[in-house]
Amino acid sequence: MKVNQESLASVKPLFRFFLRLQACLGCVLALIGLFPLLPAWGQNAIFPEDSLVNLPFAFRKSDSEPVVRWQDGRVLENAWFGGLNAVHTAAIDLDGDGTDDYILFDRIGSRVRCFSSAWEAMPGLENQLPALSYWVQTLDYNQDGLKDIFTFNGISGIRLYRNESYADEDGYHLAFTLVTDGLPALMFGSPTPVYCTNEDFPVIADIDGDGDWDILNFWVPSSGDFLLFYRNFAMENLGRADTFCLEVADWSWGCFVESEESNQIFLDSCSSRNESRRVARMEMPRMLDSSLGEAVSILGGVPGSGKDGQEGGVDEVGIGIEEAGKEAGAMACDAKNEAKHAGSTIFGLKNPQSGLYDIVLGDVGYPGLYYLQNGGTPEEAHIAAYDTVFPLSEPVQLYNFPVISTIYYQDTLCYLLSPYETDPFNAEGSQSVWRYAETGFGPAWSRLLQKDFLQDRMLDFGAGAYPVAYDYDHDGLTDLVVGNYGRKTGAYYELGDWNTVMVSSLAMLRNVGTASQPAFELVSDDFLGLSEWGLRALYPCFSDLDGDGQDEMVLGMEDGRLWLFRIQDAGMGKSLGRAVLLDSNFLDVTLNRFSTPVFFDLNQDGLPDLIAGERQHVWQTRPQRLTKGSLTYFENQGAGADGIPVFVKQTDSLGGVDVIDRSFSNFGYARPSFFQAEDGEIYLACGSENGEVFLYSGIRGNLDGTFTYLGKVACSGLGEGGAEAVSRKLDVGIHAAPLLYDFTGDGLPELIVGNQCGGLQYFTSDALSIWEDAASAPPSPKLDIRLYPNPVYSGFYLEIPCPGVFSLFDAGGRLVRRCHVGAGKQYIELQDMMPGIYIGRFQASNGGTDGSPGFKIVKL
Repeated sequence: MKVNQESLASVKPLFRFFLRLQACLGCVLALIGLFPLLPAWGQNAIFPEDSLVNLPFAFRKSDSEPVVRWQDGRVLENAWFGGLNAVHTAAIDLDGDGTDDYILFDRIGSRVRCFSSAWEAMPGLENQLPALSYWVQTLDYNQDGLKDIFTFNGISGIRLYRNESYADEDGYHLAFTLVTDGLPALMFGSPTPVYCTNEDFPVIADIDGDGDWDILNFWVPSSGDFLLFYRNFAMENLGRADTFCLEVADWSWGCFVESEESNQIFLDSCSSRNESRRVARMEMPRMLDSSLGEAVSILGGVPGSGKDGQEGGVDEVGIGIEEAGKEAGAMACDAKNEAKHAGSTIFGLKNPQSGLYDIVLGDVGYPGLYYLQNGGTPEEAHIAAYDTVFPLSEPVQLYNFPVISTIYYQDTLCYLLSPYETDPFNAEGSQSVWRYAETGFGPAWSRLLQKDFLQDRMLDFGAGAYPVAYDYDHDGLTDLVVGNYGRKTGAYYELGDWNTVMVSSLAMLRNVGTASQPAFELVSDDFLGLSEWGLRALYPCFSDLDGDGQDEMVLGMEDGRLWLFRIQDAGMGKSLGRAVLLDSNFLDVTLNRFSTPVFFDLNQDGLPDLIAGERQHVWQTRPQRLTKGSLTYFENQGAGADGIPVFVKQTDSLGGVDVIDRSFSNFGYARPSFFQAEDGEIYLACGSENGEVFLYSGIRGNLDGTFTYLGKVACSGLGEGGAEAVSRKLDVGIHAAPLLYDFTGDGLPELIVGNQCGGLQYFTSDALSIWEDAASAPPSPKLDIRLYPNPVYSGFYLEIPCPGVFSLFDAGGRLVRRCHVGAGKQYIELQDMMPGIYIGRFQASNGGTDGSPGFKIVKL
């Protein structure tokens, strides 16, 4: 199939037009005063210090306390770390000691955690990193000794942050500046962003051995199964390697093709080699170099000329099979009428003898890796052979498809393999971080050491974690039961994709501490033996409903039903009890999937009522309503004929609670937890799909009304340089499942939050702070700051009374630039920024000021 190059080229200006139109629409809204109508999460994410309201209690994060141990007595050093599912790492110096530390990025919920070179947790540093999206890689592209950050740009390209961290008398400060939101390369004779989707993991390395950084990645729409080589011509054209001057130098690097229907590889299947690669000389986009205070062509230079002695031109992708007899390869190329490339992980392995890069390829929908051996030259790669079993010592099998990271652990070069999955309900679970030690090169590359790297130090219950308080042995110390979505028990291939088989269970953590200092021991990961039912998303609640001394359990689950069990023999000796099913259609009700019941005396009549959260769909219709609320209330009206109370549904929109973040999805996944303070006030913490925990009061005596929304729960913790930080937004991952309970007997609740990564996070009570809309929060003291002109075309002047740090955020709350500035008049260059709404914030270095509220900047 021949590609119509003119048609492809004509699409690009139209695509860029719509992107610019979208950005300019935001500018128009800002100019006419509609900026406050932007999603509240975007505004809240910008200024935590200016958005705090104090309540009678607060939370402080703890990774190691309360103590948790296995039955064998081994203590989990990072018990409350929050679980891991689909991770990869990036090496970078985070504390200025000259050694690489590690950013750990989990694609399930986009959670970021930081570890030292000794693999000790570095809490608080993740808040000082720029926004990371779907993947992260680090390398020192500008050769200043600091590794820079590459990540997905949210559309189909690569975002680059320059590392401008520095040390002063107050310590080491992380600082990053956005260089470009779409790393450009010459394609079709004009600068075009390097193509990279959120399902790709590209190679960024010196592929051709000339000292600068190149890129390998697949490309769509018409050559999704050929590997493109974006060659960096900085050395050739500029005589330096500290920048990017990228050009598509090979449309089928390695001369192989991956089948669009499977992960099968066809060798000797090249696109037509460019007989001419002459490309018009064009200046690349100009970027801000804040260290010089002026615009420089940081990604620019004169484009290269490709292979020696050849002129420009564009491949006819999918044709030009070098040998007429390669029927399999020809069929693969002819099949490219509809590109179906959906995502690949690519890992480059440099052969220490030849200096050539072999690659290890993972493909979406497949649990293994292929090893592709390069038999070509630095200028002309050619995949000569491949192996479908990798590594040979113990082949990896991780669902959905693996990604490889390089680390040093105990001074040994190791490789981490973990799923590159983003589906929260199709995750590998609690053995999803495989660590291999390097033993050689090629298919025999390494040997497997463990399948639960870091996970063996923490509570990790697979996919999902739903904590519930329950004193199962009636010893006066409240224990912890943890439900989950499930653990992987198998996998199957269907409709072109791998699917994991998940089975849910309950875990029991017995409280072996004291009334004022809890400590937990994991005594069972299948409490009551519920895994034999083959269910998913088990969410329990417990109460002695009929007063016979034996507790009942109502169990929520994925399909929205409620099951009623009686628990017998619990706490007798060392028995964990057994569950007897009483009713598999309790209350004759099916909620909107993922039912999450809790018992609480809501109407204060001495009887436990039943309140249930659910997935809640935004498009569910009820009379005169587009959507119902997140919680359904069943009132306990006393014992029925069988002794079990009669629960009568009162409302499906209790308190007007609605936890759907419509900027995130159409679902809520409400998970409620109630707490009654010593003064009688009732609080509701309700988890949600996007990881926020919503807090409400005004509940007592107001069951027919609307509860008082207090905001989103936040916590205090470590900030820059290890200093105590102001309250921050919770960072627990998606599908937050909170438990408010006083485990220490001081009248204040602790907070335990489960997430979809299968872990728990523990927060001690302190002085609760919550996030509020900026418009209703008390203002902070203002500095005398002037900013002009505004709106902005290419830059603006900032007049400030003292030195400090200037930060720039986009409308979604993502940090896009941060730099250290001195007192007086400063010019801030924005020429490289896309049109849109930005928020600037100046934080004075002088400890005598609290800084300033943010100011809106409109970039035209």
